[in-house]
Parts: sequence; structure tokens; C-alpha cells
Amino acid sequence: MPELVKCRGCNNPAKTKKGWCSGKCYTKNQGILPNKGRFRLGNELTEEHRETLRKLGESKKTNQEWIEAFVERTSRSEINAKKGHKKENHPNWIADRTQLKQKRMSVEEKDFFKQVLSEKGYRCEITGEIGGKLSVHHLDSVHLFPEKKFDKNNVVVVKKEIHFDFHKKYGFQWATKEKWFDYLSKNYNYAVR
Repeated sequence: MPELVKCRGCNNPAKTKKGWCSGKCYTKNQGILPNKGRFRLGNELTEEHRETLRKLGESKKTNQEWIEAFVERTSRSEINAKKGHKKENHPNWIADRTQLKQKRMSVEEKDFFKQVLSEKGYRCEITGEIGGKLSVHHLDSVHLFPEKKFDKNNVVVVKKEIHFDFHKKYGFQWATKEKWFDYLSKNYNYAVR
């Protein structure tokens, strides 16, 4: 029977090839701290680090003194001038958010789309497929004709790929019936009625 190798630190069964039961045991017994940062709390400065500090003019400081000096250097008001830029103090603050561009999809528009989809039987008017990812397309865009937003004669139900492809080719805000029928004639051999 092979002889069990014991951990070099705690005499438990070793799990690594180098004879340690865990990474924690290794770091604990080697005097290595888990955070491994050069100047973080708890880490001792090596002679190499002290030499570097001497060259920088920070000789013979302990970790705590080094940290305090660092905090003092970095917490000056001119360095942290932007820390006070929150809410009303921020230069880009907008007190009345209603002045921003309104979201396009209102509750009324979502309800309108659901109603149109159910009336058209969840069928794409171009391919004739039922179900799938469908979209309601305004023939005359809401951007140009806001009064036609809820006009059922101004919308068609199409697959999302077709809808996105149309807007990719003809733009998102400047859609008209003429552009829609031009798109259909070029891509789907659809004759204008």
C-alpha cells in the first residue's frame, strides 16, 4: 500500500504534488497574505520594497504610515473636486425629467399593438406565417404623422426580421407608404394594389 503523504503545514493528507493540503494552508505557512498587494493593510514591506521607497524619498515608513501618507496625498479637495458632483450638484443634472425625449412605447400603444395582432390573427401579412416573432409596422411613421399613431389602416403585421430589414434600408423615422411598397416590390415581388 502506498504511503500517505502528509501536508507540510498541518499534517493532514496532502492533496497537491508539492505536499500541501490546500492553498490556504500553503499561504498561511509561507507567510503570504491572500491579498498579495504591495502596500495593502497587513502586508509587510520586503527589503526590496523598502529600498524602492528610499529611492522615492519615503524611507523607513511602516505600512500604516505609508497608507496614511497615501490617503493624505490623494484626499485633497482639488483631487476630489468631482466627488461632490451628485444629483443637483452635477453639471448635467436635469431637474425636470419630463423635458427629456419621451419613450416611444406608451401603455396605450402596447394595447393598440396587442389589439391589432389579435385582429389580424397573429399572421404575417407578407409571408402568411402564423405566430413567431411578429411586429406591427406603421406605414406612415409616427415621427412624420403623429395623428396616425392609432389608425388601424396605417399598420401592418409583419415578421420582425422583415420589419427590421425595412427600417435598416429606409431609416427608422422617415418611413412612408411609398417606401414600404417600394421595399415590398424590390424584395418580395409584391405588386402595388
